[in-house]
Amino acid sequence: MGSNTAEIEASAWATGLGEILARKNDPSFAGQLASIKKGLLVETEHLAYPYTQYWLSSGDDSLNSLAQRGARRAMAVAASCKAPNASGISIGQAIRRLNKTQLNGRGFAETPIATMVNSFPVFDVDQLAVLVASLSDRCADSGIPVPYYSLARTFIYWGKGISEKSTDQRNQIMYDFYKQ
Repeated sequence: MGSNTAEIEASAWATGLGEILARKNDPSFAGQLASIKKGLLVETEHLAYPYTQYWLSSGDDSLNSLAQRGARRAMAVAASCKAPNASGISIGQAIRRLNKTQLNGRGFAETPIATMVNSFPVFDVDQLAVLVASLSDRCADSGIPVPYYSLARTFIYWGKGISEKSTDQRNQIMYDFYKQ
């Protein structure tokens, strides 16, 4: 996060995400929003291309194809989730807040949510997006805001788990979930 947070959020994908967040309750945007939601799954993501590709491949900050997939998944989550946007926290911290509401006498690391989070590093971005979309909906149901920009950065840099940046991203979500 740190110093390049402002740089990242000034990028084209962040502008597109901001437009989705600003217009997701706009009835005139409903058709486009329905198509953007299709970007969550590999099988239907092509339906989101007309409404997302411009933001993902324009200008000097064009993303590689794997990063574009991650950004498109994040846009789909933002388009479909009813939770308001949160700033100043990471997606791992938002999921931690959700986990605290689900303890029911169990230890923090013994919940089904913690079990899911523990498996995140082995998933590719497509599998991760489906799980995080479900957790984001649960956040919305529990009144917990979702940090969509953090979510997008997480998905964009998720990678294949080989590069240092990718492994750092995978570890960061776990670190944020478990830190006090």
